[in-house]
Amino acid sequence: MKVLEDAKGTFALAESARDQGRLEDAARLFGRSATRWAKSGKAFPAIDAYFELGAILILQGRVGLIPDLAEHLLDLLRSDSLPPGSSIKIAVFALLMRKGAADPGPFFSLVHQLRRHRAERRRQEEEPPRPVSQWAMKELTVG
Repeated sequence: MKVLEDAKGTFALAESARDQGRLEDAARLFGRSATRWAKSGKAFPAIDAYFELGAILILQGRVGLIPDLAEHLLDLLRSDSLPPGSSIKIAVFALLMRKGAADPGPFFSLVHQLRRHRAERRRQEEEPPRPVSQWAMKELTVG
């Protein structure tokens, strides 16, 4: 459990560094977070971290590192905890990352979508559940 907490905390620090424009720090922290997520068998948080790292590397012009990063994504296919259908998603993500070095538009679009999804998920986790109205309860129990 400690590894997962470390990975989550490191990811949060990386996001903060990225938002402050400290791209070197963000790249290092996203890489560390991705490795921790991957080692713990959590493929999808690892993908988020690898994508964030890839976006930074492309922005910095360090596109020579992208093929190796895409290989790390493909290594996640060996995870036993993948839900059905996710192998193809990971393979497509790796392809988009590789192509992002030459044509970053689709890759950056996917990174943006992943960020929006994370933000929405966080917002939902922070919101208290809404009370169910009496009418809705009556509708649910009448059968």
